[in-house]
Amino acid sequence: MKKVVPFGFKHKSGIGWRYTWHNDTDAKNEFHFECNECIYAQILGKRNLMKLGSMCCHADIINYGELHYTDFIRTKTLCQGGDYCDFYFVRHDTDAGDGWERTKSI
Repeated sequence: MKKVVPFGFKHKSGIGWRYTWHNDTDAKNEFHFECNECIYAQILGKRNLMKLGSMCCHADIINYGELHYTDFIRTKTLCQGGDYCDFYFVRHDTDAGDGWERTKSI
């Protein structure tokens, strides 16, 4: 995740998106970034349809919520009233059920 995701965003992610990358952690098993601008929040917020935006946020749970040996932790999203969307990944030595418990992210 630490290499693949930033590589995918290397040439920006398109109009309406802005990210902050946190490379300040020394832990090799942690990866953290924030989405500060989201096209879904911009478009759907203007139309008072943020519930639809929350459905888009849930797609992240589907994509990242069951990664092997990796916990996806998110506490807030723009579409759910947060000031940014946080993406925090922690890799564990063992799969879920073998000493660690998955975080219930929003």
